[in-house]
Amino acid sequence: MRLWGREYTRIELMQRVGRLAQIGGVDAVTLDDGPERGVRALQFRSAAGLSCLVVPDRGMDIADFSWNGRSLCWHNAPGRVSPALFVSEEKGFLRSFFGGMLTTCGLTNFGPGGEEAGEQLFMHGLASNLPASAVAWGERWDGDRCTIWARGTTRQTKLFGENLTLTRSLELDLDGATLRLEDVVRNEGWDTTPHMIMYHNNAGFPLLDEGARLLGKYQSVTPRDADAARGLQGWDEFQAPQAGFKEQVFIVQPEPDQDGWTEVTLWNANLEGGLGLKLRWDATTLPWMCVWRMLGQGAYVLGIEPINCPTVTGRADARANGTLPMLAPGEEVRYRLEYSVVTSSPS
Repeated sequence: MRLWGREYTRIELMQRVGRLAQIGGVDAVTLDDGPERGVRALQFRSAAGLSCLVVPDRGMDIADFSWNGRSLCWHNAPGRVSPALFVSEEKGFLRSFFGGMLTTCGLTNFGPGGEEAGEQLFMHGLASNLPASAVAWGERWDGDRCTIWARGTTRQTKLFGENLTLTRSLELDLDGATLRLEDVVRNEGWDTTPHMIMYHNNAGFPLLDEGARLLGKYQSVTPRDADAARGLQGWDEFQAPQAGFKEQVFIVQPEPDQDGWTEVTLWNANLEGGLGLKLRWDATTLPWMCVWRMLGQGAYVLGIEPINCPTVTGRADARANGTLPMLAPGEEVRYRLEYSVVTSSPS
């Protein structure tokens, strides 16, 4: 592997350290203050400078994503709240939404809550407040290549209701600047079940700032409502925080490449000569993207959100307009995403 300007074999590298944790790896920790107390976390560190905090007690979501000390994501005021403190009201999600690099929304609905088909739904679903089981982590060598990894499974189920599992695997090369995520969602029940999923990725300051741009190739961009329609021109450009800003949401259909993958990059040419976050994903299972443009004071965040359903106004609307995804008993679907630090202009 190549580190700090030269190539090292596994033997050459290990001759120079007491243990791999000297330069990178994954550490299991427990958060221990306020509403975060007791939350299990896994701290990923690559020798190249990428650091991520994965929280098994919050659905194996990614609570932090930093590059050489610079956070590339947004942290919401509540913090990484314990799932035991989830508030079971329609918009209770907002009281425990930590932001971070990834908050998973689903598994049976995202968007507004409310009642649908006789079931009470919570805003953005339950996925991010479900603790994972069978959690494992470690380092894996393949010749002279070392990969840091973690895996865990969350289950969303109830008697006389859905029984869905999400098994998440995360990988980061020791010398890498890309975090790879793979999810398998499976219907373990005996009834066909709605399955909506949103990968609510949250870019923030200092990457998100005045002059930053979202770069990509798109087939269509549709504003959700009148507030978004007013921001359609320049929807992919960003300004300094504004008092009283009203969120703007756009439904985007990205253009996939010949392999069925697509990508977007939040690029800030003004940040130390240029820095970016590239999000790449398999568009065969996540054909659309929701863009949440929120440039308020404190709530200063860009949501880059691959989705499996183009309706973001609730499950009832998705069912009514025929866009609600369903999983048959025993059926499973695989989602793949990559999060990469970009240090040279993508244009």
